[in-house]
Amino acid sequence: MERRKILLGSGTVLATVLAGCSSSETDDPRSDDSDDSSVGGNGKDDEKDDKDDDKDEKDADKDDDEKDDKDDDKDDHEIPGFKKGKVDLKSDLLSIEKIKRDGKKLVVVVDTKTLDEDKLAAEIESLVKTHEDAVVDPEKFAAEIDTVYWHVEHEKNLVASFYVKVDWIVKHLKGKLTLQELVDKIAATAQ
Repeated sequence: MERRKILLGSGTVLATVLAGCSSSETDDPRSDDSDDSSVGGNGKDDEKDDKDDDKDEKDADKDDDEKDDKDDDKDDHEIPGFKKGKVDLKSDLLSIEKIKRDGKKLVVVVDTKTLDEDKLAAEIESLVKTHEDAVVDPEKFAAEIDTVYWHVEHEKNLVASFYVKVDWIVKHLKGKLTLQELVDKIAATAQ
């Protein structure tokens, strides 16, 4: 498989997202799919039961949210400026197996269910886009992380591996490195 082709397909996104330097202006209003209407009977007993059920669900959701917040806080200490809880990958072909800090390195391990180059390139691009919101403090992230390593696996076998130096992205943003030079540097790291 031509790993460089995969990188070139997602190089632009890698350049801006991995260091958290792209705009994270998202208007992601949370949709509430719940239906507050009551159906059946005279409505009074049903409404009371619905309210009790809603209260129980809200209490359970609140407990879950508190646990998630505690977990997110732990993650934030592991990777400065990065919030794992904000990584939301919606793909049937890719899944994030691990995001781990190792000193000044960030390692992202992804599992793929496809070896089709075009599909994989598109999926990697969508994966990288999911990291945009996860870098909540780009300066802090860049100060603590030197390199982001990407490992793409299929059935526990390495399919693609590449890395991005945060310094390259900083140079690109300062106009000292063109986008093509940046993409070439990333592609040159492919194994």
